[in-house]
Amino acid sequence: MPQYRIEDITWDHPRILADLFVSPAISLCRKWSQQPFSLTIERRSLPTAGNGQSAIDFSWSLASEADADRVENTLQAQPLTEFASIGLCCATFSYSNEGEVTEVTKRGDGIDYWIDDRRAVLEVSGLDAGSSGDLSRLHHRKESQLKGSGLFKLGYPGYVYVIVFQIRGSIFSYHS
Repeated sequence: MPQYRIEDITWDHPRILADLFVSPAISLCRKWSQQPFSLTIERRSLPTAGNGQSAIDFSWSLASEADADRVENTLQAQPLTEFASIGLCCATFSYSNEGEVTEVTKRGDGIDYWIDDRRAVLEVSGLDAGSSGDLSRLHHRKESQLKGSGLFKLGYPGYVYVIVFQIRGSIFSYHS
C-alpha cells in the first residue's frame, strides 16, 4: 500500500503553514489506529486521479508524536478535528497529485482554501467519530456548500474533502 509521512505536508504545501496541521492529524490518527493509519479514499471525478477507491498508509515520527501529546492539551475537540482534517486533506492532495493548497479564502466566501494559486477552491471537513452514513451525509452537505458559494458561481471549480477518522474513510471529489 502507498505510504505518506504526515510531516511531508510542510514541504508539499509550502505556501501555507501546514506545520499547524501535523500534530492534530497525528493525534486523531493514533486515537483510532496504530501506526500506520490506513485511510480509504473514495475518489469522485478528480481531474488527475479520476474515480475509484484507493488507500494510503499514513506514518509519522516519534518526535512528531510527542508534539501530538502537547496539541491534545492545547486544542479543544472541534478545532483539533478541523486541523487534523485539513492535514490529511493536504496529504491526500499530495498523494493524488491534484495540486497544492496555496491560500485560505476570505471569511464569508463559504469555502476554505484556494488550490494552485486560485485555479480551484477547496471545502474540507471532518468528524472524529462517526459511520459511513455520517461520511456520506457530510460530503453531501459540503458539496452543497461548495456549489452554493459565490466563488463556485463565478466559475471556479472546486474540490470537497471529508473524512471520518474513526472509520478511516474519506471522500475526495471535484466539481465544475
